[in-house]
Amino acid sequence: MCARAHPRFLMPAIPGAVALLAVIPSPAAAQRAPLPTDVDWEARLHLSAMLTYQWGGSITTEDGRLIFDAGENFAGVLTFPIRPGARGELYYGYQPTTLRREQAPGVPESLAPMKIHYFQLGGRFEPVRGGRLLPYFAGTAGAVLFDAGKGTNGLDYGSDLEFAFRFAVGTTAVLTRRVGIRAEAGLLLPIFWSGGGFVCGGEGCEGVIAGSLAVVQGTVGGGLTIAF
Repeated sequence: MCARAHPRFLMPAIPGAVALLAVIPSPAAAQRAPLPTDVDWEARLHLSAMLTYQWGGSITTEDGRLIFDAGENFAGVLTFPIRPGARGELYYGYQPTTLRREQAPGVPESLAPMKIHYFQLGGRFEPVRGGRLLPYFAGTAGAVLFDAGKGTNGLDYGSDLEFAFRFAVGTTAVLTRRVGIRAEAGLLLPIFWSGGGFVCGGEGCEGVIAGSLAVVQGTVGGGLTIAF
């Protein structure tokens, strides 16, 4: 691989995302229907399993435009209380997709199967508390791994680890003392650094990036949340 992640950008960003939410002043709780039980839902650990649709993502290189096919994304999220109205969030997302190259407009060529892994840590702000519907805004930072397999031409394209951000807005509908339904829309922003290569293996690089850029991917979907 020619491209490498830059840990010096990663280390200060991750704790900073959590610390920012910890100092945000909590707004007055809205007048809403009470929770269905006497259990404090917000004071517990929450584990969410989500199925979302992930789209977008292309990189312009010297060898043409590289495209990631849209498709399903499987995500697991662990949140933990920091203070009233703010929670820490640990996010993992996995998308099986296909890497394509477009050298002529509208004619993408399939290169290789690809697995995209997001590893993120940050926090979320919950402006409404004490009700059945708990909206939130989340921001995380961490790494993304693009893991390409053997291509249709027989070449092994290898993998690429980069820095990434994630922003999301959603809501959790509390159903019982332990179970809720989570719906979310998010943005995933991998950052590629100046002069790097992408999906490079023993046979060379398929794309060389001329400058630093952010790739925008979107997700929408939901799943089940369990409180512990």
